[in-house]
Amino acid sequence: MAGFQGAWGKWICNRENGVLYYPQQKTVMEIRIMKRTFTLVEILVVVAIIGILAGMALGLTAYVSEKTARTSTQTTIKLVELALESYKNKFGYYPVLDTNGYPCVFMLDEVEFETPSSDKVNYKNNIWGQFNDVTADDSGNAKIRGIRIQHVNNRYLVLDGWRQPLIYVYPGVFNTGSYDLVSLGKDKTAANSGKKSSDLSDRDKFSTHMTNGEGDDVTNFKRD
Repeated sequence: MAGFQGAWGKWICNRENGVLYYPQQKTVMEIRIMKRTFTLVEILVVVAIIGILAGMALGLTAYVSEKTARTSTQTTIKLVELALESYKNKFGYYPVLDTNGYPCVFMLDEVEFETPSSDKVNYKNNIWGQFNDVTADDSGNAKIRGIRIQHVNNRYLVLDGWRQPLIYVYPGVFNTGSYDLVSLGKDKTAANSGKKSSDLSDRDKFSTHMTNGEGDDVTNFKRD
């Protein structure tokens, strides 16, 4: 038995059947203990709310990822532009890069380090010297602070925020007095043509495919 003090005296509860009674009176008051359960409709509503929240979270994650990749690409293009302008100021012209059979991509020659443990680089291609903070990574390959690069067949590809090769065309098709730099964006296709970077094997094909709208490309030029 357990009890509590009420306004008219002490009530006593029988723990076995959940009945409250007032000992001074002969009447018994029963209090039904309602056990609350969820209905099917309530469960479906909760599931729907969870689904909406999960969708919002995934959408936000995708948006942030896309925004980060685009910002990273724009930064890479700016850094490459600075290096190219520095090269032109030093040598009087923009570099014609040896892409080793690759299509129109921004590719750097192999570099050598003075010693295996040294960060100091001996440049075979002078464009390396126009970037800041060229050092060696743990594998002995070169790296440029602020730019993602990939070591491929004794060359270095400069990559965009989606880890795809940055396209470089000189003389430029759109920037006729200098050069064009292009990232094909998240869809990895040129403008609205559906063509991938491997299809841009020369300046003429670049011109043909890149004039077909804008798509989600990131460029250093504006189409008319």
